[in-house]
Amino acid sequence: MPGNYDSLLAQKVNKRLYFAVANEAALSSVPTNERIEGRLFPCISEGSIWMYSGSAFVRTAGAGSGGLYTCATGVAVGEWVYISAANTVAEADADDAAKRPAIGVVVAKPTTTSAFVQTAGEYTTTGLTAGANYFLSAATAGAITATAPAATNVQLVGIAKSTTVLAIFPQVDAFILQAPAMQAVNATLSSGTITINTGITVATDSEVIPIVIGNITGSTNFGCLRELKSSRVNGAPSTGTVVITAVGNDGLIDSDAAGAIRVVILTPQ
Repeated sequence: MPGNYDSLLAQKVNKRLYFAVANEAALSSVPTNERIEGRLFPCISEGSIWMYSGSAFVRTAGAGSGGLYTCATGVAVGEWVYISAANTVAEADADDAAKRPAIGVVVAKPTTTSAFVQTAGEYTTTGLTAGANYFLSAATAGAITATAPAATNVQLVGIAKSTTVLAIFPQVDAFILQAPAMQAVNATLSSGTITINTGITVATDSEVIPIVIGNITGSTNFGCLRELKSSRVNGAPSTGTVVITAVGNDGLIDSDAAGAIRVVILTPQ
């Protein structure tokens, strides 16, 4: 009796658990007759466990985490997706605010209209540059790129651990705000004012910050520096112009003030 029980138990275990394969790529080599619905397949290299759904392998534990979603038939394995409706995903696109943020990458499609999306962990792919940041692409829906899109908001999705492994941590709660373009120019204040139009580019949304970098002379009541926004001219160098004035403690223009200043201009990209 014990022998029969052990044999029965071994059969049950064998039906539900396949022997470990070298890596996730080796799953494609599993013989068709060994692909039993509900059977588990451990992958040594990635430390992950996959289950055969009856039509495809689906990661259930280990190297990454995620979930099963409904999707359109056109959504493919390897594409990055966003939640387009309840329990549903579609190709994400950094160039379309309605199609971001991406939550993860499709790693398996159990059926034509379902997708297992990996949202964290290590994702195995090809063509990466080790150490590079990867962003949701604005040029190709569902793709990622090592070049941050030229937009105000871009989404970092992970960092390449190697040329074939991406450490996933998509920023779903906030986008990276690109640092504003910064310009700095030194000038000399004379008679309480200075007009600057050399070597600067000015836009409507530029922030102009004047700073005193030397002693202010000729004044007995110097208070601060300010930009005369009414005199700003938007444009590239030689056209873009800012006017900086000295203001006295009384709030009036201090026409006696003179000295070295620096003007910092921040412009959103």
